[in-house]
Amino acid sequence: MTSSSVDPSSRAFFDAKYRTAEDPWDFAIDPYELGRYRDVMVHVDPDRHRRVFEPGCSIGVLTEMLGGRCEVVDASDLSEVAVQRARRRCAHLPGVTVEVGHLSDPPAHNYELIVLSEVGYYLTEPELERAIEVLTERLTPGGRLIAAHWIGMSADHRLRGHRVHDLLADALPTWVLAHHAVHLDESHDGYRLDVWDRP
Repeated sequence: MTSSSVDPSSRAFFDAKYRTAEDPWDFAIDPYELGRYRDVMVHVDPDRHRRVFEPGCSIGVLTEMLGGRCEVVDASDLSEVAVQRARRRCAHLPGVTVEVGHLSDPPAHNYELIVLSEVGYYLTEPELERAIEVLTERLTPGGRLIAAHWIGMSADHRLRGHRVHDLLADALPTWVLAHHAVHLDESHDGYRLDVWDRP
């Protein structure tokens, strides 16, 4: 079964991707992807953000960066194949835990920081709205939510990156938008990065 013949939000879809390639989206080597991660990390404060949740962690490239700066990082991915690779990558970081899990089913902890990177557009609008509700309940007062999503178009995505961020903004009307930027890129279309702080 190929990844194109299954639901692009399913575990089978992502497992097929990771069985085909060690790093299907070149997260570990593409200068564009690594630049996006560096932009995310600018907004991570180890003094304020000691416990972090990163759903959709893929092979753990950003997870490793977060684990090098924050005390505790709980990461998850729908794909068991990706989770195994992320665990290997982060094995030297005792504060990092990687489990199989869905965006809307975070561990039973409260967090100072939640990072949504390249994950929201695999959901439908109702699914994403529910996930936002669940995630924001886990974010402590004064906590931060960072979202970074590609703004191009893919048949695998149910939402565009801009729509993901617009839904986040609609769900967080009283939160402080601490940062907003659209980074354009000729070869990759670019990405949107937004940072919200919970009052």
